[in-house]
Amino acid sequence: MPASADAARFLAKAGAQLPVGTTFPNRAFLGVQGEMTPRTFKGKSVMAYSAKDFGDHSPVQNAGGTLGDEIVSINDKTFKDDAAFFKLLDKVQIGSTYTVVVLRGGVPQTLSVLAETRPPIKALTLPSQARVAASMTPAAAPEAPATAPTP
Repeated sequence: MPASADAARFLAKAGAQLPVGTTFPNRAFLGVQGEMTPRTFKGKSVMAYSAKDFGDHSPVQNAGGTLGDEIVSINDKTFKDDAAFFKLLDKVQIGSTYTVVVLRGGVPQTLSVLAETRPPIKALTLPSQARVAASMTPAAAPEAPATAPTP
């Protein structure tokens, strides 16, 4: 059952869960679990996606990413929030190579990442977790709690 980013956002707002087998066929996944943090990059305030954990077969880790890296751009575009981050991933064509700039110890490093699709969801998942899970591997995807978490 394919899911689009817009459908996932709608379901998240409605409090629904994505069933086992849901796929994201047109979205590149990073294989990274992390969180957004504000940073300065090229003299401007941006958000960075900080790598806290890598899943199995992580495309970013395979490209040389390490824990603690802070992703600040995808294909030379920065992002201001998680929605913009995922929109950039939506634009990456599966099978292509794209650039990810990370801050490693405050120093920019450019990684060439092979765009791969995320494997199907293997456990009932809240769409808010699936957005993150879309950039992780199934082993790293969080289990869905009995009730929706509060922000």
